[in-house]
Amino acid sequence: MCENFEIICFKHCGDRSIFCREVPRSCPACAKVLADFSQPPFQLPNPFSNGRDKIMSIIIKPSSGIFLDVSYRHTHDLHIGIVDSNRRIFEYDQRGFVFNDFTKWSHCISFDRLVPESWSEYWDKILIDLARNPQWTDSRYDPVEFNCFDFVLEFMKKLGCKDFFYESKEHVCKDLILPKMKEALRYLGIYNRLRSANIYIR
Repeated sequence: MCENFEIICFKHCGDRSIFCREVPRSCPACAKVLADFSQPPFQLPNPFSNGRDKIMSIIIKPSSGIFLDVSYRHTHDLHIGIVDSNRRIFEYDQRGFVFNDFTKWSHCISFDRLVPESWSEYWDKILIDLARNPQWTDSRYDPVEFNCFDFVLEFMKKLGCKDFFYESKEHVCKDLILPKMKEALRYLGIYNRLRSANIYIR
């Protein structure tokens, strides 16, 4: 079950960061009334977004559920899709090619600004041509050998942008996904501590 809330961070009486869902009246570290701060409260940037909001992007989510589910673990499999310049979502899974299943992508990690905006028309053309290819059927899908990552790799290959090209699934994971996943997991660590506590000090 997902409980969506914002995370606020501030510092008051030392170098330790204080995370909360709502700024308290007194400092949880020194118990003094919060009249001033060594670092004023700010909202922690949320690494998750609605896939529809990120045009010309690659998006990832857990294969089942969303990152904010209490049951999510970093060892769970990921699912990857592509968004065009018109906010349409293209993906491939055990159902075959899937178009605009917006319900699954409301809390995902997006990778945008991958190519110049001037590529938008070409990005869309390559994506539509790829989606029309009859190879993306449910009968050909295999969770290891022929899956969503193959769909995205094929898109990259046909797009032909030298600054946005990965040779293998491992290359995509290591160079594109992993750095942003590390940030997301740090956020999730704090988020999960605040599910059952008002304050987390680190």
